[in-house]
Amino acid sequence: MSDSYTVPPCPNCGSKDISEYVNGLPDMIAISELEAQGYSFIFNGYLISGDELDYHCNQCKTDYLDPTRSDEKE
Repeated sequence: MSDSYTVPPCPNCGSKDISEYVNGLPDMIAISELEAQGYSFIFNGYLISGDELDYHCNQCKTDYLDPTRSDEKE
């Protein structure tokens, strides 16, 4: 499952010590499996405004968007 799961390094400092923000109702089984492999998550709650950031650098404290994310509305 996590073979395709990747977390982009921090664009500010290059650190790979990253936590991913989780919004909405997550699949807790998948989250638990990823946590067991060393991934880290921050739970934001169930209300989603659309302005949420994707990642938090635990080294330099920068919050950032997934660089592959496309928010363009068609």
